[in-house]
Amino acid sequence: MKSYKTLMSEKTGLSYDKMADSFYGFVDGFAFVIFRIESSNKFIIKISVDNENRDKNELKDLKNEYIGNIEILNDKIQFHIKGFKISTVANNTKMAMDTILDYLKKYDYKNICQIDKTKENIGIYQIENKLMILSDNCYQSLLEENNQKLKKEDLTDENIALGLIGAIGGMILGSLSILLIYNLGYVSAFGGIITAFLSIKGYEKLAGKLTKKGIFISSLIALFSAYLATRTAWSIEVSKQFNLDFISSFQLLKEIVKETNAEEFYNNQIFQTTIYTAVGVIISLILNMKKKRISNTFNKLT
Repeated sequence: MKSYKTLMSEKTGLSYDKMADSFYGFVDGFAFVIFRIESSNKFIIKISVDNENRDKNELKDLKNEYIGNIEILNDKIQFHIKGFKISTVANNTKMAMDTILDYLKKYDYKNICQIDKTKENIGIYQIENKLMILSDNCYQSLLEENNQKLKKEDLTDENIALGLIGAIGGMILGSLSILLIYNLGYVSAFGGIITAFLSIKGYEKLAGKLTKKGIFISSLIALFSAYLATRTAWSIEVSKQFNLDFISSFQLLKEIVKETNAEEFYNNQIFQTTIYTAVGVIISLILNMKKKRISNTFNKLT
């Protein structure tokens, strides 16, 4: 069975962009972008044409067996494609494009930049994880703004002291989630992942940036929380079972665990929670790198 990427590309003749999960291209001189809604079989055709001084009700009359809702946002127009099965949606998309093209040609529409409204040098550009119909001047302005932002980030000093506070704050919140899940009778895989994410995010937020040093510090704090949260959870349980105050239970935990032959089980829980937290650290760093890569993606596609 063909994937939606293959079916849509074959039917529309458009190219596919993985990062934006969208299709794009020029057809008979008009720029088309087709984007997918939340990993579903629902697609929207986007165009940007000189529509400001025209009768918008005429566009709404384009609704037919292929085109559903039509959104007119000044010069940016979006056509929702009907259908449920991807094969039907792909066919409907092609038919919808033909309907739109006939209308645009009939009334002599022109491509227009969706930001600065100019008609010269129009192309389709990838701006972060979105595809936009822009003029070359508009694209260069956005690119320069991003370059200035990157230069500012490079000049920003990493505040390790504040980053440490942020990481500890994230660790505390994550540890609470571990305790909560533990009290429900489960080893907290989810809590470990949350702790790692919050520790790294907390550091980056307060430090102003995340360098290798920050990654090392926040990761160590996250991993330490696995031990601390598990010991705290066990200390609470011991205080209930042996009628002790929490501080005494925390201090005497190792001896009590050893005397009750629960040492192996206790160490196993610490190990599991640490592994889950380590996985969370890896996932958080991957997501962080992906986010930075996307935010710095500025390309002309066609």
